[in-house]
Amino acid sequence: MENMIVIGASVGGLNALKQVLSSLPSDFPVPIIVTQHLMPSCDDSLINLLNDYCQLNVEYAENGTVPKAGNVYFAQPDYHLRIDKAGVLMLSQDDKVMYSRPSIDVLFESASFLQNCQVIAIVLTGTNSDGAKGAKAVQQNGGKIIVQKPETAEEPIMPQAVIDLIKVDDIIRLDQIGPFIWDMFAKRVS
Repeated sequence: MENMIVIGASVGGLNALKQVLSSLPSDFPVPIIVTQHLMPSCDDSLINLLNDYCQLNVEYAENGTVPKAGNVYFAQPDYHLRIDKAGVLMLSQDDKVMYSRPSIDVLFESASFLQNCQVIAIVLTGTNSDGAKGAKAVQQNGGKIIVQKPETAEEPIMPQAVIDLIKVDDIIRLDQIGPFIWDMFAKRVS
């Protein structure tokens, strides 16, 4: 796997993710892995709603899944989602991080160790700093960091925490994130 996008979101994340993911075509050449803070009792309605709006296939990650281009894999409710060094998705019920399971830091930190893979980490709306430490790990291992412009976030604390911790690569308005990442990869499809 040459590239992977990892996305973290919390409060306001459904609307933000809907806007980002719905702007990407079904032949998007990179897998997308998402941790959205969810209640343990959350059902399939998030996945079903996003599938209604997106051309990409959206599903909950399963243990042992090898991510494929054109697919979006979400952390399951009450499970951390990790990516092992070979790019395989793994679920765990380890302790909460930043009061959350799933945790964005857990996903991002595991993605930072992917071998022969450029990781692009995107931090969207949210009310705590989950994702900042993980974004730093991704950047330290050669990945790219994109943050939603805090003024366009329903809850600006999470993207601002990343901006306060590291020098991010790009700070982008929510409505421009999907087109921006599509532009990064469009030439591979054409």
